[in-house]
Amino acid sequence: MEGDKITLPCGFTTAYQNIINQPDNFECIVCKDHVVNKQECLSMKRNVLVTKQEKVKNEYEKLKTLKEDIDRLSLDRDNTLKESFSSIKNKVDLRREELKKKIDDYYFQILEEIENIQSETALIEINKIDLENLKLIPFSCKQNYDPQDKLSYLDEYLRDIDRKILNLNKLIGELKIGEFYKLTTPKDDLNISNFFGKIEFEVNLEKQEQKSVLIDGSIYQLTCHKSLDIGQKSICDFEFTFDNKLLIAENDFIYLYRNSKCQKKYLNENSEKLCAINNELFAVDCNGKILISEIETGNYYVTIETGRRCFFSRCLMIFRNDKLMSLSNRTIAIWNYKTGKRILEYTEEKRISVFDEVLNGYICLAIESLIKIVDLSFSNCDPQDLRNKSKVLRGHNKNVTCLRSLDEKG
Repeated sequence: MEGDKITLPCGFTTAYQNIINQPDNFECIVCKDHVVNKQECLSMKRNVLVTKQEKVKNEYEKLKTLKEDIDRLSLDRDNTLKESFSSIKNKVDLRREELKKKIDDYYFQILEEIENIQSETALIEINKIDLENLKLIPFSCKQNYDPQDKLSYLDEYLRDIDRKILNLNKLIGELKIGEFYKLTTPKDDLNISNFFGKIEFEVNLEKQEQKSVLIDGSIYQLTCHKSLDIGQKSICDFEFTFDNKLLIAENDFIYLYRNSKCQKKYLNENSEKLCAINNELFAVDCNGKILISEIETGNYYVTIETGRRCFFSRCLMIFRNDKLMSLSNRTIAIWNYKTGKRILEYTEEKRISVFDEVLNGYICLAIESLIKIVDLSFSNCDPQDLRNKSKVLRGHNKNVTCLRSLDEKG
């Protein structure tokens, strides 16, 4: 339809895709006698309307397809679930058969090796001279020997017996050489789960197509390289740990992801904000408490009773070791997360929307349209005195909703 096309400055029309892939300034693709500025062309009100209508149509088709899918799948939920698990069951069966074949192949390989050693050993004949030298000479006491000669005779006889015993043991060992072979196994018991494999929940990774958006008359190319379809209803907060694991807070659950795979799922009622403390611990707010838990197990480490509903802005906070900061309405509290004890509480007269740590241990606060920089390291100072000494930054016309401190390089 003609109404679905982009109108060029010359009055002719063309498809949207013919425009979006052009450079910033290009020769008119219809009349070819003038230069078109892509941003100005797409900023024309009619063209903005056309592109928006096209987007609505496309998104509606996606929604329609998804609705058809859910209607179809919901008709027989049990069978849908059964089919969804059929792939992983087949993979488990294939893995079992694969390992059975590998074990059988290696079993017959070892048996063949044993048979070859046995055959090679059978070809070796026992030296008949050695057998003749090992003939038994019955012991007889020499009655006519004097005591000293008799002792010498007995010593020589014992030495001959010892030699023959050693040689006979050697020959017997050669005949029963198979008993000296053994099957070596790992010192530790076989971890069958590591050997066979584990069932893990894996998110869907998608390579997104590049999209163009028009913002304030300028076109920006946006590319999503990876997306995590985690399937949760609503993500309240997420944060990366220091060793690149991902923690996600979703209503009553905390999810731990590693290498884009969900590793753990912890029940954590009414959790909205979280922060990573180190590679072992993380903190979440929960009904007026701060729960410090182990990342790998979800086990509680310390429970901090705050007396109010707490919200985090960044995490591992401020100052030196063992410090954690929480924000609730007008109040910032600093805690020792190992003991659960409160170190300092700082209150402003108006609501603090967000805070961040800046260089040298200072705290940056956003209060309406103002930004305050406060030194909270003086824990014995009067809050009013701290407020009076704080540095105030002005320049915003509306409320500040986000803060990010820059490093020394700016």
